[in-house]
Amino acid sequence: MASRFSFLMATLVHKLALRIWRRRHAAVLAGQRADKDARRWRRQARELRPLLAELERDVDQATTQAETLGATGRDILPRDTSFFFRPQVFEKPLARPGLARPASGTLLGEGVTLHHDVPEPDFTVRQVRNKTESPARFGLVIESYELGGTFLSLALSCPEGEAQRTSRDDLVRFTFDMSLDVPLEVFARLNLRHGPNVEQIVRELDFNAADPWVEFDIFYSQFDPKRGKDMWLDLIFQTPTMNEIHIRDVSILRRPRLSL
Repeated sequence: MASRFSFLMATLVHKLALRIWRRRHAAVLAGQRADKDARRWRRQARELRPLLAELERDVDQATTQAETLGATGRDILPRDTSFFFRPQVFEKPLARPGLARPASGTLLGEGVTLHHDVPEPDFTVRQVRNKTESPARFGLVIESYELGGTFLSLALSCPEGEAQRTSRDDLVRFTFDMSLDVPLEVFARLNLRHGPNVEQIVRELDFNAADPWVEFDIFYSQFDPKRGKDMWLDLIFQTPTMNEIHIRDVSILRRPRLSL
């Protein structure tokens, strides 16, 4: 009963606030208020604006995370998962869904950067909506032609602060769902920056494995969590000439290695 009363009161207050601001707006447009009133309302509006923007951003982020976990199914994640991350490129539509001949260092979306050593990048990258039953809403398709370089990679940056939250007693798992028109070597390289140094752990992806993921055991690295700064993963394609790479989904999670 109390929760329902609180909900009704909150709804009433919200409607009342909307009515007040609409009346103020109408009064300003009609020139029916003194300048001091208008200035006071403007000051109040400016005070509210960053709070409302922050609330909207946090709700969007929480909703996206909840939908991601709901779509993925929390039951298929390790029960002791402490961190789960899917880049926004696979969750939200991009402002520019297609790129032709992109330069190395091109930001595809928040936290996803394209790198390559191709002198004349004769390839395209485009975002597509997933048609299969994938946890991710969108995927990336890379179509390459005659390339003179040796690699093409995507750098997936984990949210700020996750390096500091990663310890030597953790495992980091990279899960992938992708297909290749022509087989080639694909590697996942976990990078942990601590102080001026970067600890790197490399795993080759096995597309024939029963479980489409690789794990990085932080215990066997030289990573110093006390000096942790950044954590990111490089998805590296070796010599992807004349190929079509379809990345339907990628995700990163962290869990204690003690669960082994």
